[in-house]
Amino acid sequence: MTKHTITRELVDMPIESIKPYEHNPRKNEKAVEPLAQSIRANGFNAPIITDENGVILAGHTRHKAAKKLGLATVPVIIIRGLGENQKKAYRIADNKINELAKWDFSELDSEIEQIDWEAMEAEAEQIDWEALTEGEIEWPEGMKWDETALGFSETEAQALKIDADVGEMLHTFEGTSPVREREQRREEEEREQEQDEGEEREDRDEEDEDCDKVTFIAKGIYGDFGEDFWKLAGELYARGVKTETKWGKK
Repeated sequence: MTKHTITRELVDMPIESIKPYEHNPRKNEKAVEPLAQSIRANGFNAPIITDENGVILAGHTRHKAAKKLGLATVPVIIIRGLGENQKKAYRIADNKINELAKWDFSELDSEIEQIDWEAMEAEAEQIDWEALTEGEIEWPEGMKWDETALGFSETEAQALKIDADVGEMLHTFEGTSPVREREQRREEEEREQEQDEGEEREDRDEEDEDCDKVTFIAKGIYGDFGEDFWKLAGELYARGVKTETKWGKK
């Protein structure tokens, strides 16, 4: 059997030249509006993927969102060389594999808290849509600058606003709570810090005890703190002297 090469080409393609796959098993109607909002806010950054005939392999929701926004042209990756079985498998796998990923809700909560919505709106206004649309692009109906712009429902967005209860209100079904996880990490860090400080105190106490023992030995031999005393004290300490010694007499 002759081997063939699979090639990829990135182009700007007229929206009307892109053909949805007529047997697409993915129902994506509810995702179109949130994705349109995301595209309007952040740009059209993930190309639609088609085969050599312009039939969509991945990106049906992006295609619908682009049409909703009135885009005349969108970025497309054209893949050539896939067999019909591979095309079917790719369409299914592209959607199914995404379902296997899960949120780290602690990190999610932290990331959302760091978004400056006013600054994001200002940044969105600076996007130049001239290359992709024949006219002024409109904001999607109901566009808001909050968690709903990320694809969360109104209920989820409301829960996310209540930081103290975000884990319990929104994600308890996952068995995790961002708030509790942060508390546990903080408690663990405090325990580790206390343990480190305790070990440091023990080390200092041992060093002080060793110094005392060296002083007893050396002073017992020399009876004063002259040059010979400090010389012997240094040698004894360097050797790790830990033996209890009674005071000697000069």
